[in-house]
Formats: sequence, C-alpha cells, structure tokens
Amino acid sequence: MTFEILVTTDTHLGYKEKDKILGDDSFASFEEALDLANKFEVDIVLLGGDLFHEHRPSAQTYFKTSKIFNEHVFGDRPVKFETE
Repeated sequence: MTFEILVTTDTHLGYKEKDKILGDDSFASFEEALDLANKFEVDIVLLGGDLFHEHRPSAQTYFKTSKIFNEHVFGDRPVKFETE
C-alpha cells in the first residue's frame, strides 16, 4: 500500500499578524497547503518545524488556526487505510 504525504514546515502562523498588508500571509499560505492536500486526497499531512511564529500565540492566531483546521482537516472523508 502506498501513502501519499504532504509535508509543510515552518508555517509560522501569526507572523506579522498586526501588519495590515502581511498580516494574513502565513494563514493564506497554510490554507493553500491544506487545499492542495484535499485536492490531491493525501493520506497524511506532516507539519514539521514551527506551526506558530510566537511561543505563545495570540488569541486571534489561535482562532484563525482553529478555523482553518475546521474547514480543511476535520470532515467526513473516510479513512482509506488501517494499521494493525
């Protein structure tokens, strides 16, 4: 059996979040990666490196991240493989 894996690293969600121009860039990039994962129906998304930019992310960063996960990760797609 073959597993399809999408690897994304160092997303640094929340980077320059207060900047009016760059503030959403890290979230948009992460969302684009998850869109590709869904488009190609990968089995696993491996998040390497830093998910958040700050050691203690802001409430706004947590909220945006939760929204992205809810829209792109959690769903009804069936599991295609099992482990023993």
